[in-house]
Amino acid sequence: MALTATKIDAYSIEVTDIPVAAPVKTKYEYDFLVKQRAAITKQRDEMIVAKTAELAKVDALLAECAKLGVVAKPVEEPAKVL
Repeated sequence: MALTATKIDAYSIEVTDIPVAAPVKTKYEYDFLVKQRAAITKQRDEMIVAKTAELAKVDALLAECAKLGVVAKPVEEPAKVL
């Protein structure tokens, strides 16, 4: 797959993907697919455990903020143009 990128402004680009015209064949063996599925499942489960721990820490920190009276900064209203 090829792509072309064009600058739109200082903060963004536009990308056009150009798909490969030829079909792609891949051979998979059953045993490989079974092992691959097990590895992906293990990685997913480990990620869920890690993210659950991160969320618990953030929740604990937010609870401490609430106990201490710490709140979010107020959002400033944009200046009115007259």
